[in-house]
Amino acid sequence: MGYAGGTLTGTLATRTINPSAANTYSNGTAALYWSNIYSQNAVTVVSDSAKKPIQEGLTKEEIFCAKECAKRYKKYKLAAAIEEKGEESARYHIGVIAQDIIKIFTDSGLDWRKYDIVTFEEWGAVEALEYRPETYDDSGNLLTEAVQPTEGREAGSIYMVRYDELNDFINAGILDSYEDLESRIKELEAR
Repeated sequence: MGYAGGTLTGTLATRTINPSAANTYSNGTAALYWSNIYSQNAVTVVSDSAKKPIQEGLTKEEIFCAKECAKRYKKYKLAAAIEEKGEESARYHIGVIAQDIIKIFTDSGLDWRKYDIVTFEEWGAVEALEYRPETYDDSGNLLTEAVQPTEGREAGSIYMVRYDELNDFINAGILDSYEDLESRIKELEAR
Protein backbone atom coordinates (compact mmCIF):
# COMPACT_ATOMS: atom_id res chain seq x y z
CA MET A 1 0.00 0.00 0.00
CA GLY A 2 1.13 3.51 -0.76
CA TYR A 3 -0.19 7.03 -0.67
CA ALA A 4 -0.49 9.14 -3.81
CA GLY A 5 -2.71 11.92 -5.03
CA GLY A 6 -4.58 12.11 -1.73
CA THR A 7 -5.63 8.47 -1.85
CA LEU A 8 -4.40 5.16 -0.59
CA THR A 9 -2.94 3.16 -3.49
CA GLY A 10 -1.92 -0.44 -4.01
CA THR A 11 -3.65 -3.77 -3.65
CA LEU A 12 -5.99 -4.67 -0.85
CA ALA A 13 -6.38 -8.40 -0.30
CA THR A 14 -9.19 -9.38 2.04
CA ARG A 15 -12.01 -11.86 2.29
CA THR A 16 -14.88 -9.42 2.80
CA ILE A 17 -15.37 -5.67 2.79
CA ASN A 18 -18.46 -4.52 4.66
CA PRO A 19 -19.88 -1.02 5.15
CA SER A 20 -20.41 0.09 8.73
CA ALA A 21 -24.13 0.62 8.01
CA ALA A 22 -26.50 -0.93 5.46
CA ASN A 23 -27.65 1.13 2.45
CA THR A 24 -25.47 4.10 3.44
CA TYR A 25 -22.27 4.26 1.37
CA SER A 26 -21.31 4.12 -2.32
CA ASN A 27 -18.33 2.51 -3.98
CA GLY A 28 -17.00 5.33 -6.15
CA THR A 29 -18.76 8.54 -7.19
CA ALA A 30 -20.18 10.08 -10.35
CA ALA A 31 -16.89 11.91 -10.88
CA LEU A 32 -14.63 9.07 -9.68
CA TYR A 33 -16.11 5.86 -11.06
CA TRP A 34 -14.42 2.48 -11.42
CA SER A 35 -13.15 1.36 -14.82
CA ASN A 36 -14.14 -2.31 -14.51
CA ILE A 37 -15.65 -4.66 -11.98
CA TYR A 38 -14.67 -8.31 -12.27
CA SER A 39 -16.97 -10.83 -10.67
CA GLN A 40 -17.73 -14.51 -11.05
CA ASN A 41 -21.37 -13.99 -10.12
CA ALA A 42 -23.92 -11.31 -10.90
CA VAL A 43 -24.64 -8.54 -8.43
CA THR A 44 -27.19 -9.56 -5.81
CA VAL A 45 -29.79 -6.85 -5.21
CA VAL A 46 -32.16 -6.63 -2.25
CA SER A 47 -35.64 -7.49 -3.54
CA ASP A 48 -37.53 -8.32 -0.36
CA SER A 49 -41.20 -7.27 -0.38
CA ALA A 50 -40.74 -5.74 3.07
CA LYS A 51 -38.25 -3.27 1.56
CA LYS A 52 -40.69 -2.24 -1.19
CA PRO A 53 -43.82 -0.82 0.47
CA ILE A 54 -45.19 0.69 -2.78
CA GLN A 55 -45.70 -1.86 -5.57
CA GLU A 56 -47.73 -0.99 -8.68
CA GLY A 57 -48.21 -2.32 -12.20
CA LEU A 58 -46.99 -0.23 -15.12
CA THR A 59 -49.37 2.20 -16.81
CA LYS A 60 -50.11 2.22 -20.56
CA GLU A 61 -47.84 5.28 -20.92
CA GLU A 62 -45.02 3.45 -19.16
CA ILE A 63 -45.46 0.35 -21.32
CA PHE A 64 -45.39 2.51 -24.47
CA CYS A 65 -42.26 4.26 -23.18
CA ALA A 66 -40.60 0.91 -22.40
CA LYS A 67 -41.21 -0.30 -25.96
CA GLU A 68 -39.71 2.91 -27.36
CA CYS A 69 -36.66 2.58 -25.08
CA ALA A 70 -36.08 -0.91 -26.51
CA LYS A 71 -35.62 0.66 -29.95
CA ARG A 72 -32.77 2.92 -28.83
CA TYR A 73 -29.92 0.44 -28.37
CA LYS A 74 -26.92 1.31 -30.50
CA LYS A 75 -23.21 0.66 -30.72
CA TYR A 76 -20.77 3.31 -29.58
CA LYS A 77 -17.14 3.87 -28.62
CA LEU A 78 -16.13 5.47 -25.34
CA ALA A 79 -14.24 8.77 -25.45
CA ALA A 80 -11.71 7.51 -22.86
CA ALA A 81 -10.98 4.41 -24.96
CA ILE A 82 -10.55 6.52 -28.12
CA GLU A 83 -8.16 8.82 -26.25
CA GLU A 84 -6.17 5.87 -24.88
CA LYS A 85 -6.17 3.48 -27.87
CA GLY A 86 -7.14 5.60 -30.87
CA GLU A 87 -10.44 5.48 -32.76
CA GLU A 88 -9.57 2.37 -34.77
CA SER A 89 -8.45 0.31 -31.75
CA ALA A 90 -11.20 1.39 -29.38
CA ARG A 91 -13.86 -1.31 -29.14
CA TYR A 92 -17.59 -0.92 -29.61
CA HIS A 93 -20.00 -1.16 -26.71
CA ILE A 94 -23.72 -1.80 -26.97
CA GLY A 95 -26.16 0.26 -24.96
CA VAL A 96 -28.24 3.39 -24.88
CA ILE A 97 -27.56 7.10 -24.57
CA ALA A 98 -29.03 8.61 -21.40
CA GLN A 99 -30.29 11.75 -23.15
CA ASP A 100 -32.18 9.59 -25.70
CA ILE A 101 -33.95 7.78 -22.85
CA ILE A 102 -34.82 11.10 -21.19
CA LYS A 103 -36.36 12.32 -24.48
CA ILE A 104 -38.44 9.14 -24.80
CA PHE A 105 -39.78 9.57 -21.26
CA THR A 106 -40.57 13.24 -21.92
CA ASP A 107 -42.24 12.46 -25.26
CA SER A 108 -44.31 9.78 -23.47
CA GLY A 109 -45.56 12.34 -20.95
CA LEU A 110 -43.45 10.89 -18.13
CA ASP A 111 -41.02 12.65 -15.80
CA TRP A 112 -37.75 10.70 -16.11
CA ARG A 113 -36.60 12.01 -12.70
CA LYS A 114 -39.33 9.96 -10.98
CA TYR A 115 -37.72 6.72 -12.21
CA ASP A 116 -34.36 5.29 -11.17
CA ILE A 117 -33.31 4.51 -14.73
CA VAL A 118 -31.33 7.62 -15.69
CA THR A 119 -29.39 9.58 -13.11
CA PHE A 120 -27.75 12.97 -13.35
CA GLU A 121 -24.87 13.95 -11.09
CA GLU A 122 -22.94 17.20 -10.70
CA TRP A 123 -19.75 17.91 -8.76
CA GLY A 124 -17.76 20.95 -7.87
CA ALA A 125 -14.18 21.74 -8.70
CA VAL A 126 -11.45 20.38 -6.42
CA GLU A 127 -8.23 22.33 -6.02
CA ALA A 128 -5.03 20.38 -6.55
CA LEU A 129 -2.82 20.38 -3.47
CA GLU A 130 0.88 19.72 -3.29
CA TYR A 131 2.38 17.90 -0.33
CA ARG A 132 3.36 20.19 2.51
CA PRO A 133 4.99 18.79 5.63
CA GLU A 134 3.87 19.81 9.09
CA THR A 135 5.61 22.82 10.55
CA TYR A 136 6.82 23.44 14.10
CA ASP A 137 7.88 26.47 16.09
CA ASP A 138 11.28 26.77 17.80
CA SER A 139 9.92 24.97 20.88
CA GLY A 140 8.76 21.98 18.82
CA ASN A 141 5.05 22.82 18.98
CA LEU A 142 3.01 21.87 15.92
CA LEU A 143 2.04 24.96 13.92
CA THR A 144 0.41 23.41 10.83
CA GLU A 145 -0.67 19.89 9.98
CA ALA A 146 0.81 18.15 6.95
CA VAL A 147 -1.17 18.54 3.74
CA GLN A 148 -1.43 15.37 1.65
CA PRO A 149 -1.34 15.80 -2.12
CA THR A 150 -4.56 15.64 -4.12
CA GLU A 151 -5.27 15.80 -7.82
CA GLY A 152 -7.35 18.72 -8.98
CA ARG A 153 -10.65 18.22 -10.76
CA GLU A 154 -12.81 20.60 -12.75
CA ALA A 155 -16.48 20.97 -11.94
CA GLY A 156 -18.61 18.76 -14.13
CA SER A 157 -21.73 16.70 -14.62
CA ILE A 158 -22.66 13.36 -16.13
CA TYR A 159 -25.75 11.36 -17.10
CA MET A 160 -25.69 7.65 -16.23
CA VAL A 161 -28.02 4.72 -16.91
CA ARG A 162 -28.87 1.96 -14.46
CA TYR A 163 -29.05 -0.89 -16.95
CA ASP A 164 -30.67 -3.35 -14.56
CA GLU A 165 -33.60 -0.92 -14.13
CA LEU A 166 -33.71 -0.07 -17.86
CA ASN A 167 -33.65 -3.72 -18.91
CA ASP A 168 -36.41 -4.64 -16.45
CA PHE A 169 -38.47 -1.74 -17.79
CA ILE A 170 -37.88 -2.81 -21.40
CA ASN A 171 -38.70 -6.43 -20.52
CA ALA A 172 -42.12 -5.28 -19.29
CA GLY A 173 -42.72 -3.67 -22.69
CA ILE A 174 -41.55 -6.79 -24.51
CA LEU A 175 -43.85 -8.96 -22.38
CA ASP A 176 -46.78 -6.69 -23.20
CA SER A 177 -46.00 -7.00 -26.94
CA TYR A 178 -45.70 -10.78 -26.60
CA GLU A 179 -49.01 -11.07 -24.74
CA ASP A 180 -50.72 -8.86 -27.35
CA LEU A 181 -49.33 -11.00 -30.19
CA GLU A 182 -50.32 -14.21 -28.42
CA SER A 183 -53.86 -12.86 -27.94
CA ARG A 184 -54.14 -11.98 -31.64
CA ILE A 185 -52.94 -15.44 -32.67
CA LYS A 186 -55.57 -17.07 -30.43
CA GLU A 187 -58.27 -14.87 -31.98
CA LEU A 188 -57.18 -15.91 -35.48
CA GLU A 189 -57.10 -19.59 -34.51
CA ALA A 190 -60.62 -19.31 -33.04
CA ARG A 191 -62.05 -18.17 -36.39
